[in-house]
Amino acid sequence: MSTFGELFEQAEQDIRANLRSSVSDVTNYYVTQGSVLLASVRLWAQLYEKTDADVRAKIEHADRSSLQKVVGDLTESGDSEAVMAGQLLQAIANRPQPFVFETAHCASRAFVHWKSDGRSPT
Repeated sequence: MSTFGELFEQAEQDIRANLRSSVSDVTNYYVTQGSVLLASVRLWAQLYEKTDADVRAKIEHADRSSLQKVVGDLTESGDSEAVMAGQLLQAIANRPQPFVFETAHCASRAFVHWKSDGRSPT
């Protein structure tokens, strides 16, 4: 099982791999937030034996209520890293919907190279 730190680093790499070369400070901010979102959902998926397709669906359809479900699962898991990830995700979920949308959009960049059948990148 991967740690939150490892999942965060992988998420950031996956997102940055699909960005244009010129990245603004605002974009860097959303990459960081998107990485937190993606790493938190990936950790949730590990703990609850969810698939890559489940992760992708959570990111692509992220809103306050869907993220709150993940937050609840993470904080109730008893795993200290999951509790921390839940707190970080809660901070994102509590923001206005346009922020959540932009953060999820940035996180979804990690899936650009996914096959259309939902399997992991090649």
